[in-house]
Amino acid sequence: MGNLAAEYYEAVVVDGVIKCVTVCNSLHTSPKTCYNKGICKLFSGFGPLCQCQHVESTWYLGNDCGYPIVRTAFYVGLSVTLACLLVSVGALTAYLMITKQKQTLNKDIKNKQVNQWMAEDFEWSRANSATGTYNAGEFVNIRT
Repeated sequence: MGNLAAEYYEAVVVDGVIKCVTVCNSLHTSPKTCYNKGICKLFSGFGPLCQCQHVESTWYLGNDCGYPIVRTAFYVGLSVTLACLLVSVGALTAYLMITKQKQTLNKDIKNKQVNQWMAEDFEWSRANSATGTYNAGEFVNIRT
């Protein structure tokens, strides 16, 4: 455990005096950087970690307090997205139902017309004489 902690400390000369600094100190040759006002702290067994500010209202991606996500903005964005999705699904469903209803109505009208035509009595002209003339009202067709 002694060697593990030693890797986070370094001897540095400051104003002619040798000081022992941690990776959380900017004088260290490879200091730990914390963003968004995060505070670097050295924990035994874990090493250097950034303690982020405003964790009640903000999430941070990464362990250096970088990439903040404000919870309120996240929830508003998520709510707006879900509302738009819900409205889109509702509009699409309404459109499909109206289209289906119109198709059914058109089909019913066509079926009704066909049934009406089938129910009507048609009289087809037939040859009544041996001369080959067909009487279709005022018009007379002569077979040649």
